[in-house]
Amino acid sequence: MSQVRILVKVTLARREAAVSKALRSLGGEHISVCEELHKLQALVPLQTLPSLVGLPGAERVSLEVVRPVASDDAFFRALDEAQWPSIFGAWRSICAPGRERAGGAAGADVVPPAVFVRGKRTEPDVLVAVGQQLAARGVSVAARGEDADLALVVTSAPGTGIRAAGVPIFTRLAQHKPLPHWGLHPSVAWAMGEVARLKPTEVVLDPCAGVAALLLELAKHWPRGRYVGLELDGEVASKGHANIMASRSGDRVKLELGDATAMSIPDASVDVVLSDLPFGRQHGTVEGNAELYPRLLKEAARVLRPDGRAVLLTGEESSHLLSAGARLAGFTIVAEIPLKFGGAGDDHDCILFCLGRGGSTTEEAFDLVQGGGNLSGAERWNVVEKWRYAMPLLRPVRPLRRMSP
Repeated sequence: MSQVRILVKVTLARREAAVSKALRSLGGEHISVCEELHKLQALVPLQTLPSLVGLPGAERVSLEVVRPVASDDAFFRALDEAQWPSIFGAWRSICAPGRERAGGAAGADVVPPAVFVRGKRTEPDVLVAVGQQLAARGVSVAARGEDADLALVVTSAPGTGIRAAGVPIFTRLAQHKPLPHWGLHPSVAWAMGEVARLKPTEVVLDPCAGVAALLLELAKHWPRGRYVGLELDGEVASKGHANIMASRSGDRVKLELGDATAMSIPDASVDVVLSDLPFGRQHGTVEGNAELYPRLLKEAARVLRPDGRAVLLTGEESSHLLSAGARLAGFTIVAEIPLKFGGAGDDHDCILFCLGRGGSTTEEAFDLVQGGGNLSGAERWNVVEKWRYAMPLLRPVRPLRRMSP
């Protein structure tokens, strides 16, 4: 099964357009909206299912078993046609990884999952009929949730006859209050911290901190670190201080007025330099970066400890300047990670540079694992080309009971 149909419950009806746009960006096709159920339907590539953890505006993502239909006859016909081996395989790949198949046979389950049928605004007699029909198809149906592995949720819109059914695979994580002044997208900031492989008690410096959005996002996910930012523009720094106050992170995040090319920071006092540099698009120019980057990197090399490392984001148009400046300052370029970020469609080419010194000149100093076969760490980098969707906003739904290996 190269593609899979999903149902997405949106957090608010007004977000349906934004979620549709995000799904298209992640390879979704044939996207439609069922307003009565507040659900989106989409066809997505099976290999990009893990990427949906970063889907903004989603309350829940389910594997579609029955699309929204307006009559019980149509609902039960569609239920009878459901391809359960494929549905079970897709569910296992997200919610019970490592137990997808027996003996390599496609779609063959080690232990066929037991299904618990539950409803939302759905009549009890309909749920009973659903269970009976599943059992007639050979599906193991559990009478109690604690005896089942997964749920089949039948959702109805009272008064309309519209119903749909799906197997939940992702549910929403707790959401954080946005900052008063918007800066770098939280998902991109989180991804940069993941790549940097931040450790507890490390001192992290952002020499182009702006409104401190990057540092504050890092402090949220790596709370035991110490974060220092420099910002040359006093008005922008004032917004940064307001962000720090709003997030109550003043004990861990400090923002100072300062010049990235002449830092008032002692030699060898920083573990990681991590920054979203001026690309030469909204801020500065490419010509200006030809002067800025070499001076900034020379200062970064000075303030870093002997085994320090740097993770720096820039636009593709300025990447050659960063590369040359890094070598001139004595850094080893460990990796260059391409990504898409910026513009109305997140279609601008960017490069994340991983720079090392001393003991940080190997790939082990960074999180660079490539692939995308599961949900952990940087293994999504190649799958989630657009880092706006890299940070988990959803989590996999856990099996209802412990499954046999």
